[in-house]
Amino acid sequence: MTDDRAQWLETSEWHPAELENARPLAARAYTSAALFDLEVEQIFRRDWLAVGRAEELADVGSYKAIDLFGEPILLVRDAEGAINGYANVCRHRSVRMLDGCGKAAAIQCPYHLWTYGLDGALKAAPFMEQSAAFNPGTRLPSVRTEVWNGWIFACLDEMAPSLADHAAELAQKLEPLDLASWRQVAVLNYDSPWNWKVMVENFAESYHVMSAHKQTLQPFWPTATSAGQPTDGSYAELHHSTDPIMGTATVYILFPSFLITVNVGGPQPMLLWYDMAIEAHDRFDLSVRIFMPAGTELDDASISSIASSVDLVHQEDIPLCAAMQRGLSSRYAAGEALSHLEQPLKVFHDYLASRLLIT
Repeated sequence: MTDDRAQWLETSEWHPAELENARPLAARAYTSAALFDLEVEQIFRRDWLAVGRAEELADVGSYKAIDLFGEPILLVRDAEGAINGYANVCRHRSVRMLDGCGKAAAIQCPYHLWTYGLDGALKAAPFMEQSAAFNPGTRLPSVRTEVWNGWIFACLDEMAPSLADHAAELAQKLEPLDLASWRQVAVLNYDSPWNWKVMVENFAESYHVMSAHKQTLQPFWPTATSAGQPTDGSYAELHHSTDPIMGTATVYILFPSFLITVNVGGPQPMLLWYDMAIEAHDRFDLSVRIFMPAGTELDDASISSIASSVDLVHQEDIPLCAAMQRGLSSRYAAGEALSHLEQPLKVFHDYLASRLLIT
């Protein structure tokens, strides 16, 4: 075990404990760049991460270039309609080939015009006939992708269990909602200068609703009536009581970092996806993406009003997340105990421990 990993586990109180004896993570878990690097290697480069929606790649040849924790990846819909992931690096001289989103009949390197089909196979390589080392059968390295409830997930680890297996229990719970058919109607973007786990934990508990959201959420889904649900450990679930006007709001976190809230039974079914682009131990970019069922008919003013309400709730969270990150840097930072209302945090911490114990 590396020194970083040993120190992480020792200082983070990640020892087996029931909820009534559970403690928050130690401050170092949120403030150490070295420990974030460990998370990148042991978690983000080994587990399934949401990288987009299938409707973004609606047509054959549609592509989306992303950076997945240091790896340039290209998502492409092929001629058979499947969404594939490839290394976005030319096999000739390692040039990054495409940027952004678009549509193309083939993947072409801009440097020396090596060209690959939508299946990743090399189709053309000008003036390579005299090279004895040239392999005309070369292909772009594949990156594992799966479409799950309409989201595209990617995984850099060839040995990781399939997403279908990893998320089987949660998929069964979400199946009646047909989330693949829902469509994004608005997006809100935020700079977030705090650790990614601060966001996950804020998302996962309603203990703070009575203070941070006393005018916005507390009247409908009060702190005292929220409850973490038992799960298989691959995800956390926070269920709120059903309000006669606003319906039911349920929070799901598919580990490590896929965060959604589903609101059904109210005047307008809605899903929020907290899409985090994690950059470092102390910052990430957040896009709160608002989805509604396909066929929902709302005018621009109604959508703008819904987006403003979502923004108001997140604006209430921002100063508290920022204050927590500042406090975690203090020599006096402490973590006394978790409340029973923070059960999803314990599930999350157990997941992190299991990943960081992998050799």
